[in-house]
Amino acid sequence: MNPLRMFIPIALIILLSPLPFVYGQPQGYVLIYSPPRAYNADWMDVKAVYMKEEGEKIYFRIEYYGVMPSSKDYERSIAICIYADRNPQTGEDRRIWCRLQGADYFIKFSLSGDNFYYEALLFKWNNTFPKG
Repeated sequence: MNPLRMFIPIALIILLSPLPFVYGQPQGYVLIYSPPRAYNADWMDVKAVYMKEEGEKIYFRIEYYGVMPSSKDYERSIAICIYADRNPQTGEDRRIWCRLQGADYFIKFSLSGDNFYYEALLFKWNNTFPKG
């Protein structure tokens, strides 16, 4: 048996084993938002927002730099505005949901640190709000 046949795989294992496993982008998701770090509290800093489409469904994955403290005194909330038709003349016109005019959908998630309280809301604009 050729000694090199055994040496090369063993050398590769030894050389590569100290390298940490690097987590990449979640499979099938597209990175849509990756802001710079803003706070000194890791649990508040959004690291990345990913999106994935499967048929008629849209999935979002939000990553933070740290874990939220396990206490009722802490809460995480995130809002996602979708401008489906990309027309600022249609959709929500009073900027109640989003900073820009024309959001067609508004998604909000909230979770308390002790998991006692959670909320998931979806609003669809249907022109029923009075013009402001």
